[in-house]
Amino acid sequence: MEAPGPTKTTHQADTLRLELAQAQAETDRLKHAALDLRKLEDARRRPTHAWTEAAERTLAEWERATEAAEKRAAAGFVTVTCVAATIRQAEAMLDLAESTGALKNIPGASPKDLLVLRLAGATEDSPLEPAARRAFFGQADTFELHATMRGAKSRQPGLRVERVCALRSKGLLVVRKAVQAYAPGEAAPPADPTERQLEDGDPVFLTGRIARGHLTRRLIALRRLREHWQASHLPLLQLFNPEARGWGEAQMVNQGDQDADWRLLTGATSLTTAGRAFVRKAIGTTDFTLLEAPAGPARRTAVLELILQAIARGQRLLVVAADAPELDELLAAGAALSGWAEQVAAVRLTDPCEPTAPAAQAFDLDRQAALLTGAVAPLSRGRRPREVASTLLLDTCNLVGLPLTALGAHPSFRAAALTRDPADFDQLIVLGAERLGFADFLVPAVHARRWILVSDPNAPTTDTDLDELAEQVVVEASRVRLLDELQAELAFKACVGKDGSADDEDSDIPDAHGRRKVLLVLDAPVDEARSLATAQAYLRQRQLQTATVATGEVAAFDPAALSPDLNVLICARTALTGTELALRLPPEFRLIVGHLEPELLEPLARRVKLPKARGKASATTRGKPRPLIFLDWQRRCAANLQGLYDCRRPGQEEERSRHIRALLLDLKTLHPFEKPLWEPQALLRLKEQELCAIFEALQNGVRESNAPDRSESVHHSGLPRPLGLSSRLERLPGA
Repeated sequence: MEAPGPTKTTHQADTLRLELAQAQAETDRLKHAALDLRKLEDARRRPTHAWTEAAERTLAEWERATEAAEKRAAAGFVTVTCVAATIRQAEAMLDLAESTGALKNIPGASPKDLLVLRLAGATEDSPLEPAARRAFFGQADTFELHATMRGAKSRQPGLRVERVCALRSKGLLVVRKAVQAYAPGEAAPPADPTERQLEDGDPVFLTGRIARGHLTRRLIALRRLREHWQASHLPLLQLFNPEARGWGEAQMVNQGDQDADWRLLTGATSLTTAGRAFVRKAIGTTDFTLLEAPAGPARRTAVLELILQAIARGQRLLVVAADAPELDELLAAGAALSGWAEQVAAVRLTDPCEPTAPAAQAFDLDRQAALLTGAVAPLSRGRRPREVASTLLLDTCNLVGLPLTALGAHPSFRAAALTRDPADFDQLIVLGAERLGFADFLVPAVHARRWILVSDPNAPTTDTDLDELAEQVVVEASRVRLLDELQAELAFKACVGKDGSADDEDSDIPDAHGRRKVLLVLDAPVDEARSLATAQAYLRQRQLQTATVATGEVAAFDPAALSPDLNVLICARTALTGTELALRLPPEFRLIVGHLEPELLEPLARRVKLPKARGKASATTRGKPRPLIFLDWQRRCAANLQGLYDCRRPGQEEERSRHIRALLLDLKTLHPFEKPLWEPQALLRLKEQELCAIFEALQNGVRESNAPDRSESVHHSGLPRPLGLSSRLERLPGA
C-alpha cells in the first residue's frame, strides 16, 4: 500500500487543477502590498505559467536516467589510494576530533587505537574526485583497508575500519579498527598487514560504497515536479515550456530611496544603487532573480539587506551556499548587526565533515537543540527530546542556512520527504550558483516559491564528476543494449590504428595488415557469457581474429595456445579484478580498452616490451618497460561532453565552433562509422542534464547555440531576451 502523501497529478494536464494552480500563483503574486500595481495591470507583463506535455517528457526522461544511475550506484564501490598522515596532520586531526566531541563515542580509546589517513590526491592543487568525496565524507562511515588494489577490487576481506572524524577539504580521515568479537581465552587476531604497510609509509587502498544520497534527492525532486506539483512549482515547470512568451518583465517592489528605508545599503554610490535594484527585484519577483557579484563585502551586504527586508515582510528564507565559509561569514556578519537577534531566527545545518566556523557556531542546529532539549522533554510524548527540539527549531525559524554538502541533513530533502508536503519557504537564496548544477538546484528549489541566484562571473563553474558522468554514459548505452558493441568498436579502432592512441614510432606492427594487439575488458555486470559472445561476434564481422577468456576459465587459460595472428583478447572486468589473469597475459597486449585502474595491470606493465630497435635507441633504453595505453570508452565520451560544455562560453566564436566540431566528430568516432548503431544524441542530453550550472542555464541555456532567434524552452536557450533576462539580472559594480 502506498504511503499517504500529496494527491498525484495525472500525466495529462487536468484543466481544472491547472486553472486553480494558476489562480493561486496569481494570488500569491498579488499579495505583496508593495508591488507596483501599474505594471500588474499590463497584461503583456503578466507571466502565465503553464504545465505542458513538453515539461512532462523532459522530466520523465531526466527521471529515468537518474533512477538508472541511482540503481547502478547502489551496487558500486569506490577505491582510492591512501597513506598515513604526517605527524603534524595527525595531531591536528586528533585535536579536531576531541574538540568536536567525536571521541566521546569511543570511551576508553587512546590515540594508539586510531589511524589518521590522508587520501591520495587531496591537495589544494589536486582535490579529490567528487565520487571519492561523497563516498568517504558522506553518509557512510564504515570502510575497508586493503594491501593491494586487486584485493580491493575483488572484494576480498580487508581491515574493517569505522570513521571517527573527517576533514573533507584536506582529505583527512580519522578511523579506528572495527571491534572484533572473540571468545574469552581465545587469542586476539593477528595484526593486519595493512597496518604494517601504513607504518612503513607504503600506500594502502581504502574501499567504500558509492554515495547515492545526492542521486536519491534529485530523483525525489523530479518526481515531486512530475507527480506532486503545486502552484509554487509552475515557474520551475515553465523552464521546460517551449512557449517563451509567458516570461514577462520582472517586477520590482516599491521601496523608498531614503536611507531610512534601508538597513545597510545607504549612501549615494553606484554600489548602493545596484544593490537596491537587486533587493527590489528579489522581493518583487514571482520566479527568478539573478545577481552577478564577486564574493566579498559588497555581495555579502546586498544579501544581508535582502534577508532583512524579506524577513521584515514576514517571509521565510532558505539559504544554500556552495562553500560553507561564505555561509558562515554571512551569518557572522548578520549577527554583528544591531537588531539582528530580535528580527532573525536563524538555524544552520552542519556538514559533519566540514566544521562550522567559530563565529557562526551559535546558529548550529545541534547546539541550539541541545539547549532546548530540557524545555521540550515534558512535551516529547515518547519521542526523543532532541528530535522534538530540532523539529521545533526548523518549523519556527525564519532563516535556514546550510552548505550544499549538508542538504541531506534537512528532513525535507530526505528519501521519505515525497510522502509529505514540501517545506514552505518564500525564497531560496543560492550563494555560489555558478557551482550548483541544475539537477542539484532542483532539490531545494521544489520547497520555495521564488529563487534568488547569486554568482561570481570570475569563479570556476560547477564541479563536474566525470566518473559519475561516465557511469551515466554506461547506463544509457546499456539501456539500448549496445554497450558491448560500442566497447568492441573502440577495440577495433585501436587495433587498426584509427584511435590516435600511439604514433608509428611507438606502436606494434604484429602482422602484415598493420594491426596491433588489444586487450578488450568488457564492463559486463550481469551476463558475462552474453557480453563476451556479443563482442566477439561483432569483431569477427570486422575481420579480426579474437579469443575470449571467461572468469571461470582463467585457471585453464594457456597463453601459449593463443594464435600468433590473434588481434583482440576479450575478457570481463571481473576476470582481471578477481583472478590472476594479468600475471599470465602475453606482453604484446599493450593497448587496454576498458575502465580499469593501472594498478591492476602492474604485472603486465612490468613485462611489456619495447618496440624493436630502430638503430637509435640505446641498450639501457631498450631495457625499460613501456607504459600501457588505456582507452576508456565511457570516460572518453564523458570528457567530450565536458569539452562541449566548456566551449559554450561567449567570445572567440570561430575558435569555439572549430573546437565543438572536433569534439562532436570524436564523439561520433566512438560509435561505429560504417553502420551506425546508436547516434550520440542521448549523450548530448546527458550533458544538458548533468553539466550545466543553474545560473548559466538561465542565462544561456544548455545548448551550444547562442543565436538570438532561438525559440526553444528556457532550459535549452536561457531566459528570453531582452526583458526576460535583463529585468531579472543585476550586476554589482566590479562584477
